[in-house]
Amino acid sequence: MLTLKAEKRNPDEKAKKLRRDGFITGVLYGKEMKENVSLKFTEKDASAFIKNAKEGTQAYL
Repeated sequence: MLTLKAEKRNPDEKAKKLRRDGFITGVLYGKEMKENVSLKFTEKDASAFIKNAKEGTQAYL
């Protein structure tokens, strides 16, 4: 299992500004979760994850 370092994103932070600052935004949701969680990843970490991941790879956040 690969690890992808993510940070919880403040709802007041604008996605456009985060992308300009080198982040990639995302949302974590699931059946057992009470509410969705907005996340941000550094572009460097996300690129390394994508480079090493195969189809169907599970990630540890």
